[in-house]
Amino acid sequence: MQHDHYLPGAEEVPLQASEKDDRRPTADASHAKTQAEALQAQYDARLKAANAEGDRIIQNATRQAQEREEAIVHEAQEKAARTMERAHAQVEREKKQAMNDLKDQVSGMAIGIASAVLEEDVDKRKHAKLIDSFIENLGEPL
Repeated sequence: MQHDHYLPGAEEVPLQASEKDDRRPTADASHAKTQAEALQAQYDARLKAANAEGDRIIQNATRQAQEREEAIVHEAQEKAARTMERAHAQVEREKKQAMNDLKDQVSGMAIGIASAVLEEDVDKRKHAKLIDSFIENLGEPL
């Protein structure tokens, strides 16, 4: 019968229990090392996953911030456009009102001149003077 540990010149003696126990710490250390390496691999994988999740969260937050920024800018541009439209409409209303006021004034003056011409028995020179006077007074307030 031959055993794994055979010393030449010595009797073959089966390994004692204490000799078997001497090999146990090495096996335990090897097993512990294997477990530690497995735990390290799990830790590394979880750390990598956590970093990836962190990157994803940051990218998502950045994207949402950019979308919000674009929405705010778009909303501000629309508001500015509406304000400009209202301002242009107000200017047009005021312009029309000024033109109507001017027409009313000119009509009143024309009627006044016509009345003055009709009231007087006017010759052509006097009539021309009235018209020239009317034209000179066009720029003056009524």
